[in-house]
Amino acid sequence: MNIPESFNVLVRELKGLCLDVELVDDRPAVEKEKESQDEKKDKEEKKEKSSDKDKETDKSGKGGEEKNKEQKKTTKKTKEKK
Repeated sequence: MNIPESFNVLVRELKGLCLDVELVDDRPAVEKEKESQDEKKDKEEKKEKSSDKDKETDKSGKGGEEKNKEQKKTTKKTKEKK
């Protein structure tokens, strides 16, 4: 459920004043299930996107970490020549 952070702040402030505050969800169960399924799909898509970025390779076939090491070596060699 998307609740604005400002609402959460308000709830904490009211609880700090010893007022009991609860969020009441009166939507039908079908809507709740659909929302939770949508949230799961979103999380899975985010995981897939992040894993795809990790698997990207450049033209030489080297992954991100290997590419960075090669670039550092090249930079060191260039500095040594100067």
